[in-house]
Amino acid sequence: MEAPRAERFIELATALGLAVMLVDAETLGVVVASDSATRLLSLEPRAVGERPVSWLSFIDGETLSEVRAFARSAREDGAPSVRFSAAGTFGNSQTIRMTFLAAKDIVPEGTLAVRLDPDSARQIADHEAERLKEKEIETSARIQQTLLAGSYTFEAPGASFAAETIPSQQVDGDFYEFYELEEGSVDFLIGDVMGKGLPAALTAATLKAAVAKAIIKEVVAHGDDVNPSRVLSEAERHIAPGLIDMGRFLTLYYGRLSATRGLLRFIDAGHTSFLYYDSARDQCWQVKGSNMPFGFTDGQELRSYALPCHRGDIFLFYSDGITEAENAEGSLFSAPRLMQLLAAHTDLSPENLVKKTLSMVFFYTAGAFRDDVTLLIAKTSHEGPKILCRFAATLDREEAEALSRLREAFAGDFAESYPAGNREIGTELSLALVEALGNVIRHTQGKAQIDWEMTENRVTVGLEFQGKEYDWFATKEPDMESYPDHGFGSWLMQKSVDSILVLRGKNDENRIVMTRGLE
Repeated sequence: MEAPRAERFIELATALGLAVMLVDAETLGVVVASDSATRLLSLEPRAVGERPVSWLSFIDGETLSEVRAFARSAREDGAPSVRFSAAGTFGNSQTIRMTFLAAKDIVPEGTLAVRLDPDSARQIADHEAERLKEKEIETSARIQQTLLAGSYTFEAPGASFAAETIPSQQVDGDFYEFYELEEGSVDFLIGDVMGKGLPAALTAATLKAAVAKAIIKEVVAHGDDVNPSRVLSEAERHIAPGLIDMGRFLTLYYGRLSATRGLLRFIDAGHTSFLYYDSARDQCWQVKGSNMPFGFTDGQELRSYALPCHRGDIFLFYSDGITEAENAEGSLFSAPRLMQLLAAHTDLSPENLVKKTLSMVFFYTAGAFRDDVTLLIAKTSHEGPKILCRFAATLDREEAEALSRLREAFAGDFAESYPAGNREIGTELSLALVEALGNVIRHTQGKAQIDWEMTENRVTVGLEFQGKEYDWFATKEPDMESYPDHGFGSWLMQKSVDSILVLRGKNDENRIVMTRGLE
């Protein structure tokens, strides 16, 4: 073979921007190729005969036989110039055309020149780019399934957990994680990044890394006293600027379930509401916090919430891919339907409840998930802390004058059942209770079921009533200097307790839960 002549031929083809290569006339192995052909076909030219014919894999068997017959004829006949055109399918049934040339005065002896036509070259380039992208996504999906998502179940003291995520594409922006940072408690994270695919998955991984780094910093600084609010504030400080620059945001819950203490603490950063099955009342509630998603602002003062729990309670966290899943008619699966499903299967373990829920959503949509779907479910099996005092009463609109007696009864029960406690706590809690009842009377049907319970480390006050949805905490802190005629009630309620939540039932049922620690 005339090496200098082959090199000159390829230099000319490269200068002209042609996708051309020289192949051995007998083996069809690549001898040398222009830059365009090398890039398009991912070639690494080797010695003659060592290159396999995989570059011709898009030509069917019959056409490949014709190519071999042409090459044999060219070798045997020694024609000064012979051309042969072939076509095959590449990628999505795209037609690829090429021209084979045997010309003694143009190409070195014993070789054939192969040129891809320009349109075919572009098609190969597009297909190769798509192939590499698919390979990258496939690799990312394997990494995500191994490190970031998939399904997970485990047992903890007094509770069991299960979680699973199903991407709408090969990779997704939904995420969850579990941490065992405090004896008797399990911390967990569940969230959703705006968007789909690889960018969302990378953002989710970045958030999880930021949380893990913040947890390590907390442990170094405070030992076992890992504070979820400080953890998320630190993570948000690191990730929010990048999210804002990219025009992205993410939502999440950070929860800490202490079944032996009978308490779920959580921080809601703009995520969908979660469902709470209250076994004592055989009632499902929607629960929602009030913080903003990450990426809306550089930083925020994160508010945490507390929800007492008892044996048999269930917490179901989900991404909006569940409730916004559509059937063929465009109807959403919806939160009420999810509540109904939970209420009908409270006897299931978290693992089986995850499977049941996903199978029902899958059936509802005929398997056509348009968004990523994620579930995280916890079920308690511990009785919780010893109850020192319980009280229940009913207050009607017509008995508004009984508020003062109710307040006195609460403060008295508190002082009697927990004499070591500060009586001031009972006074503040009773004030919050009276303010809440005032709002019930003004904004609802005027009747409320009142209950409270006391353990050695907290007091929980509950109010249940019927009424349309009402934003209890829209009022900002009142300006004391201007003596406003409203706005004090919600402000006093929030100042008097550690946590206040409004739970929504399926049929306009409401439950206000106020907790105050005694430690």
